[in-house]
Amino acid sequence: MGPEVLAYPFLFIAIFFESFILVTLLSEPARLARTRAGRRMDVRTLPTVAVIVPCWNEAGTVATTCDTLLALDYPKEKLEIILVNDGSTDTTPIVMERFATNPHVRIIHKENGGKHTALNTGIAATRADIIGCLDADSFVEPDALAEIIPCFARKEVAAVTAAMSVHNPKSILEHMQNAEYIFGIAYRHTFASINGLYVTPGPFSFYRRDIVETLGGFRHGHQTED
Repeated sequence: MGPEVLAYPFLFIAIFFESFILVTLLSEPARLARTRAGRRMDVRTLPTVAVIVPCWNEAGTVATTCDTLLALDYPKEKLEIILVNDGSTDTTPIVMERFATNPHVRIIHKENGGKHTALNTGIAATRADIIGCLDADSFVEPDALAEIIPCFARKEVAAVTAAMSVHNPKSILEHMQNAEYIFGIAYRHTFASINGLYVTPGPFSFYRRDIVETLGGFRHGHQTED
């Protein structure tokens, strides 16, 4: 049996999977899901939202991260930003203090305990209807939250996650990662249409508060904790 014979099963699986992705992405349920996601909600019925930013030695990026959150196109009276310093050993606490006088930003300092403890600390500090998280080295577009929140109009939706891309890629490795993320965006649209998303990553994932509380909050599971 030659090596080319062994390649046939793998080729079949690859073509079948890619065909499934393409057909599902172009299907009517997927189109309707994308349309619903882009629909804006009535300001009067918008839920309160808290975005938690867990920080450990993020002095170089946390200020820009917070600035992009403050620039979100969402009613400021319904948006709360919680910066949680998880025992940083660099100048992260000093950088955070730049936002101490902003009425929409809350700053919390705690001993280092890991990302999941920082998220749980932030959750305990707010009564917002929707809980979100954002890594302290990530940035968001102004309309990102306005695209995400309408998805929660469907009562069966418990979590919503955003599409990610590499910011201003320069090296060949960064361009390769950006290409991977572009494919990932297509996969997410596809799997979302069949309720098949299997992970909510750190950059800008949101959850119904009651679901988070029912599940007992975040806990340490593995290195990424997504």
